[in-house]
Amino acid sequence: MRVFIVVFLSLLLFLNNGFLLNDEMLVVQQVKSIENGFKINVEELVGYTGTPWFEINGSRYAPFSYLLPVLAYSVYGVLLYLNNFGYPDLLLALIPPAGFIILSLKIKRYRGLSFAFFAGCVLLFRPIYLFEDWAAIFALKLVNILATSLTAEVMFRIFKEETDENSALSSAILLTFATPLAYWTLSAKLHALTLLTIATIFYSLKRHLKSNDGRYLLLALFLSGFCFFLRAMDGLIISASIILWLIIFRREKLIYTASIALGYLPCALFGYLVFGIPLPVEVVGNVFSNVTYVKASSFNETLFTTPLVLFGLNNNTFGILNYSPILASLVLPLIGAINKKSFYHLGEFEKFLLLFTFMCILLYLPYLKVGVVDTGVRDYRFLLPIYLTLMYFIAVRIKPEIALSSALMSLSCFLISMIVVSTLLHQLLEKIYLGILVISIILNIVFVFINRFERREEVFSLAFFSTVFFVSGVIMGYFSPYDIHFTNPVLNSFVEILMWIHGSFI
Repeated sequence: MRVFIVVFLSLLLFLNNGFLLNDEMLVVQQVKSIENGFKINVEELVGYTGTPWFEINGSRYAPFSYLLPVLAYSVYGVLLYLNNFGYPDLLLALIPPAGFIILSLKIKRYRGLSFAFFAGCVLLFRPIYLFEDWAAIFALKLVNILATSLTAEVMFRIFKEETDENSALSSAILLTFATPLAYWTLSAKLHALTLLTIATIFYSLKRHLKSNDGRYLLLALFLSGFCFFLRAMDGLIISASIILWLIIFRREKLIYTASIALGYLPCALFGYLVFGIPLPVEVVGNVFSNVTYVKASSFNETLFTTPLVLFGLNNNTFGILNYSPILASLVLPLIGAINKKSFYHLGEFEKFLLLFTFMCILLYLPYLKVGVVDTGVRDYRFLLPIYLTLMYFIAVRIKPEIALSSALMSLSCFLISMIVVSTLLHQLLEKIYLGILVISIILNIVFVFINRFERREEVFSLAFFSTVFFVSGVIMGYFSPYDIHFTNPVLNSFVEILMWIHGSFI
């Protein structure tokens, strides 16, 4: 569980009460609506833009999956209970530094830094104003942090079967912090739970291929059906991918696909009990309520969006190579594979991963313009599952290694520079995005030729550049004690100093 612990503590460092998207306010309402039969009180959505709720049977509901709010509800209750006796945010603030002290016991040179960090957190701690108002958003993000930490652990075990332990560990860390996974983990969206489910499906399929044990295939298919409860489209993609893979490679196993229906049962029961229709809430909200929230783009619009998916900025939306330059390390191996026609020599598991990636891009592509680009979202979050597959090929083909000291230095430089720029010069945001574009192009070139570098472990540390995105995005909400803050006192105090410097220049 080493990967789980490292990722969990690292993500917890950046825990905050910020909202990345307007819709997250509605997700918070979902948590609070559980006691009221999941009915949304839209009057409490102060400052909310748009009306993305739907009405059915005389009641209003959110058109998002309720599984994340249901899981977060118990955490929400615990946080409110602890708030009666003290400061739950103190516990959230001290868990990471305490954990790092325990980890540093095996690394002597980091012990002093760990103890100093813990002391700083204790001395600089200040309670979050009206914590009870933020408890639901913290509960949602804590569930997501647990889910992403488990995803990193599951993928580490998959990587470890194909490469050495050091490369597997580095790949799991890079999966979390060199891609948008961390960014969307620290939100109230349920992508983290979907990724955990898909990663577990991958693991089950791999175990099935290795042992030929039908129980692993049954589990994979069951989870594919269950995925409809999380995101209907993701459930469709993963289920269709497995069925097609079985048709092509293992037709004798098609009988196992009945397990998909069993996995779908919780989703059907929830839809029937709440809405009277045994379908996912997204389908009910888009089809049976006379309201359409998600629309497919025209062919021309989809064609125009396609290049932006890989590389480019449009309405502040990064392409996957902007956000994750490390993916460029696959360019030369891909060209080599095409030249040598080595795709025919891929293993069954790798062929499945490619099939899944193709299905994910194909089915989501028509919805990216309306659902992502037009809303100015940071990246193509619908395509998050493909990072699991792409990082698998990086782990196996590229075998990345990370130097801890270099990673900490690179991350510190990125964080400080981006925090300073986004805070002190936020009126020049368009130029900041242009600067990010230039930096990402340079990093893409570096990673294309990653094998030319002798000290690759230091170069791979540059991949943590994307970590600055969820930090710089959060600090734009720092205006008063009631607004956005990090639970980590050291990071929060540093940002407040920048706010003070910014105010002195106005």
